[in-house]
Amino acid sequence: MKPAQPKKPEVIPAADWPFAPFPARKPHLILGHGLSLLGWSLAFLFFAALPALSIPMDSPPEWLYGPSVPAIRRWLYYGLWLAVLAAGPFSVRLIEIGRRLRVRDAISLLEKDQRKPVVLLRSFADETIYDPSMNFGLHFVRTRYEENLCNALRQLGPVIAIGNPSEKLPQTGAARLYVRDSEWKKAVDFFLHYADAVLVIIGRSPGVWWEIEYVLNHVQSQRILYFFPYVEGKKVRESILRAFWLLARSRSFTRRRLKEMKEEREQRYELFRRRLSELLPQVPLPESLGDTYFIDFDPTGGLRMLPTKSSVLLPVGRSGREMKMVSVNMKKSLRPFIEKVKLLQSKGNGLLPE
Repeated sequence: MKPAQPKKPEVIPAADWPFAPFPARKPHLILGHGLSLLGWSLAFLFFAALPALSIPMDSPPEWLYGPSVPAIRRWLYYGLWLAVLAAGPFSVRLIEIGRRLRVRDAISLLEKDQRKPVVLLRSFADETIYDPSMNFGLHFVRTRYEENLCNALRQLGPVIAIGNPSEKLPQTGAARLYVRDSEWKKAVDFFLHYADAVLVIIGRSPGVWWEIEYVLNHVQSQRILYFFPYVEGKKVRESILRAFWLLARSRSFTRRRLKEMKEEREQRYELFRRRLSELLPQVPLPESLGDTYFIDFDPTGGLRMLPTKSSVLLPVGRSGREMKMVSVNMKKSLRPFIEKVKLLQSKGNGLLPE
């Protein structure tokens, strides 16, 4: 006799949700793969052409001696330099657009993956926070914190988030669900009833503080996870040209930017600590984050600062120590939280009684 298969949680069809989501956005797989392929081709040409052009501009190579007029040869050489330099940032942009075109929306993802979801809550202003430890090196395309978080948390269930209705393309990472501005709180409340875990990226917007308070009052504390990222300014982190300049220096941040990111991170934590002390005065919090990225709740209801597992094993010099400070292995750092949630998955939806 075959053992009984575990029953999957029931998935409520989108037609029965207590709010009206916007129609699902279909992924454009062919166009997305095509743009990404074009971007990688330009990136290959960029790196292949650099050695050929790395000679003084007043001595063009022999393969450019075709035109008979020296001035034409010189300007043709200048033009090739500009084309090669433009191909680098443009290739990164094409690869990112291609990836976003292939993203699946939350409605279709929940229809395919019937496990209870992991709900991601964050400010729309923090959509483009990049992980400084994963931006470059072997990673030609910048990686956002959200992508790495989702890769670690998908073993618990599909990761979903309320999307920004004004964005033209969905971000990679959590699958987006789009609703009207007047219904986003209703959508958050609905999915919290079925979530196995809730991840909150700590920000500054009023919406995030409403979500923090609402989640504390309606979700079992052991299923809540807070994340404190290193954050650059919006204009800085969304600049493709600056990102490519850092790539040329083999760094994803400058020391001045690192100092600013640390200050912004500690300021966000201080706001969080003050707000949480008002909501949970019996739960103490340390005055500083230290090297911690994640905070959750232990079985007794106390806050727990998860130890950070760095992805840099042997830091060399000052640059190595700085990279170790901002480098985090998401899967290893989140292992205590994931193991705890797996033990809770068979005990109900995690919503507090009314």
